[in-house]
Amino acid sequence: MPAPQPPSVAVIGAVKALGENIRAARLLRGISQQEIADQANTTRGTLGRIEGGDVNVGIGLYAAVMHALGIVENLPLAADIQNDRGLQVEVLGRVPDRAPRRDARKKNRLF
Repeated sequence: MPAPQPPSVAVIGAVKALGENIRAARLLRGISQQEIADQANTTRGTLGRIEGGDVNVGIGLYAAVMHALGIVENLPLAADIQNDRGLQVEVLGRVPDRAPRRDARKKNRLF
């Protein structure tokens, strides 16, 4: 098994932006880090890492904090196929039940 690679610049930037948005949502609501940390069942230190966009914090903790802020319903939109710039649902017609076999992917690649 190959050694894990560090996250890309794009991933780091996206998680940092998510953390900044979480921090802004908390501040706009006038809620302290301790209050949100308690509601999310985590520590104030971990919440600080989330607000700083730490890629090493699990997505479950990001979701718990978003739930504590009342914005967790926005999380699934991140992977909504309607927002996918690289995928045209109209071209596919429908979402397949599973990914094609590896050899078929090369032959039928759309992009």
